[in-house]
Amino acid sequence: MRPLLFYNVATIVWLPAKNEIPAEYMQAASGIDHGCFDHPAIILWIDPTGTEAMILMMTSFGGQDLQRRHPNSDRMRSHYLPVHPSSPHPDNGSLLYLREDALLSRNSYIITAPRRTIKAALLRPYKGQTCVLRADPFDKLKEYINFRVPPASFISNAVCQLCLVGFDL
Repeated sequence: MRPLLFYNVATIVWLPAKNEIPAEYMQAASGIDHGCFDHPAIILWIDPTGTEAMILMMTSFGGQDLQRRHPNSDRMRSHYLPVHPSSPHPDNGSLLYLREDALLSRNSYIITAPRRTIKAALLRPYKGQTCVLRADPFDKLKEYINFRVPPASFISNAVCQLCLVGFDL
């Protein structure tokens, strides 16, 4: 698998539609939920080899805002953080900004759980542009989800699993 050398943490990327994934990567895509494909994601962590990325998926709710999508449930709304130019979060006021005032093509929300660890080779640039959360909003996101860098044993285990299934490191 090709390593993820040109993305950094806090980068918004695209997980292409399943039918757009090259045949050589289909095995790596087999464990990903169908609803994740053809959606943006944000990179939380990249393993030292550049072959694995921990991501959170993103949604635009098909053009609806968070308050309209979940009008009666602050518990449901708590699972999403808006990215500018979306409206601030209706319950906690959070709003995450991209570097260089970049804008996503739609009002978008980071889905704060679950975290997914996937093969980095599956990811693509977000609609041909570079979109990265500013440092302070990225820190707020990590704090909101209580994110910590995986321990060395997780990293070592992930690398061993890659070797066992035949991926080149």
